[in-house]
Formats: sequence, C-alpha cells, structure tokens
Amino acid sequence: MSGRITDPRAVVGLIDTALLLFIIVEVFLTVIAYSRDESVVRIVLGAGLIAIARKIITFRTEAYASAETALFAAVSYGGLLAVVGTLFYATRRQADGGEVESADLV
Repeated sequence: MSGRITDPRAVVGLIDTALLLFIIVEVFLTVIAYSRDESVVRIVLGAGLIAIARKIITFRTEAYASAETALFAAVSYGGLLAVVGTLFYATRRQADGGEVESADLV
C-alpha cells in the first residue's frame, strides 16, 4: 500500500488541522457564551485540552536543539495536560452538582 495517506507525517498533519478547527470552534463558543453572560470556564478549559493534545500529537524531538530540551518540553506538556485535565474534571464535576473534594482530584 503506498500513497500520501500512509505517510505518518501526513496523518499527523491531518490530525493537527482537525484539532486546530476544534480550537477555532471552541473560541467561537467562548465568544457566544461571553456575549450571553454565561460562564466560559469550561469552554476555555476544553479549548486548552485540545490545544495541549494538539501539541503532544505533533511533538517531534528533532524540532529541538538537544535531547534534554525535547525531554523538558515533553514533561512540560504532560504537566500542563495533567493540570488542565484536573481543572476540567473539577469544573465538570461541580457543574453536575457533585461537590469536588480534594480526595477526588488525586
């Protein structure tokens, strides 16, 4: 099987474009919610999760000057994903009526 779609870089590029479109939609939803005086926290956190996932999926070690720099960037992306994911979970749990306790976040 040959062709451009089997090239991993093409697949990653397609996923990158799709996630960028999701981010644009989330920004649009944020503007609409803000204009209606609704809470935008969950929408912004959702857009943040998509943006971080996009960076992780398109991560290439050769884009960095050294292996240490690439490792630092990878760990930073993982930390950001954990923090934003936890915040998203907490706000979703709170919106569903359940109280968020510190034990639930660990």
